[in-house]
Amino acid sequence: MTQSTLDAEHERLWIAVRISAKYHDLRQGHFGWLSDSITFSSILLGLTSVYLFAINSELAICWKLAPGFIVATINAISLVFKFREKYQTHIELRRRFQNLDVWLTNLQINDGITADAITEGNVKRTEIEVNEPKTLRVLAVMCHNETVISMNKRERVHKITFRQKMFSRFFDCGSMEFPLVDQNK
Repeated sequence: MTQSTLDAEHERLWIAVRISAKYHDLRQGHFGWLSDSITFSSILLGLTSVYLFAINSELAICWKLAPGFIVATINAISLVFKFREKYQTHIELRRRFQNLDVWLTNLQINDGITADAITEGNVKRTEIEVNEPKTLRVLAVMCHNETVISMNKRERVHKITFRQKMFSRFFDCGSMEFPLVDQNK
C-alpha cells in the first residue's frame, strides 16, 4: 500500500473510533441520567411515604401507600430494563474506544502508519465492537456529524430530521437513509 492509502485508512479508522467513543459517551449520559433520576425519585417518594405515615393525618391509607407503590413500580422498571447495567456497559465501551483513539494517535505521532498497524487497529476495534449492544442508527449518525464537523469536513455531514433528533436517544424513527447535506444552500 502507498503511504497516502495508509493515511486514508488510518483516518477512516480514527474517525470511526472517535464516533464510537462519542456514541457511548452519549448513551452513558442517557442511562446515567435515567438511573440517577430513578434513585432521586425513590428517595423523594420514600420520604414522602414515611412522612405521610408519621403525621396523624386523616388521609385514607391508599394515599399514604401510593408513594411507596410508585417507588416499587419505578424500581421494578429500572431492574427490568437494566438501566444501571447499561450505564456501566457504555462506560466500559467508551473507555475502550478512547484508549484505542489514544493508541491510534500515538501510532501516527511516534511509530508511523504501516499496513500491519492498520490491521492491528481494525482487529482491536472489532474486539471492542463484539461486546456492543444494538446501536441506535440516528444517534450514531448524529455522532458522525459532530465528529466530522469538529474535523472541519462539513461535506461529510448527513441530514437528520427534527423528529429523528427528538427521539434519537430512545429509538430510531423515520427513514434510515441519511443523505448528505447540500453544501450549496
